[in-house]
Amino acid sequence: MSDIAEFKQSKAKNNNLKRNLMIGAGLLGGVALTTIGVRSYLRNGKLVRQSTRKVNKVNNVIDPMKLTTPKEIIDNHQSVVRLVLPHRTAINFKDGQILNYEDLNNLIDDTSYWKLDVKNTPTPNDLNLNNETRLNPDSLSERYIEIAYTGKPHNGKTRYSLRNNMTDKDKGVILVNKNMKDLSGLINFNRV
Repeated sequence: MSDIAEFKQSKAKNNNLKRNLMIGAGLLGGVALTTIGVRSYLRNGKLVRQSTRKVNKVNNVIDPMKLTTPKEIIDNHQSVVRLVLPHRTAINFKDGQILNYEDLNNLIDDTSYWKLDVKNTPTPNDLNLNNETRLNPDSLSERYIEIAYTGKPHNGKTRYSLRNNMTDKDKGVILVNKNMKDLSGLINFNRV
């Protein structure tokens, strides 16, 4: 009889152990499924979609080909191209003039000093610009041209790196076109 009682107690303990294991496995499975469901909702759900829409809206860049007026180009430019050119070349361009890909390439070909800055970088104060002197078209002096440019800024050190990073969609608007009294103040510019 005692053997039967021990057998029943042993069987009861095994049943309790099985029951406890089944409950534990069920709870563990439920927690795992809940975690996966919450992560999936946060990754693909409305909260994430709304926040990514806001980020994408901020980072959306307008196609330069759609920009047709100087104001539109200035409002959407990403960098500023600063060039020092011979007077005979720069005199053919005016403040507020829209430059296409070909115009930009021609100006870059003729430049002796150049610099590419990020948007809203002010004109260097140490440039010795002269707006009052009228020069004849054959003058050998230099001119400073500043262009609001739709292309992205980069760290290339040659004018060819500037040209190679341009696309045929890029445009610019001349912000400044002034005579230079001398070449002082160009220490931070790249020299050809």
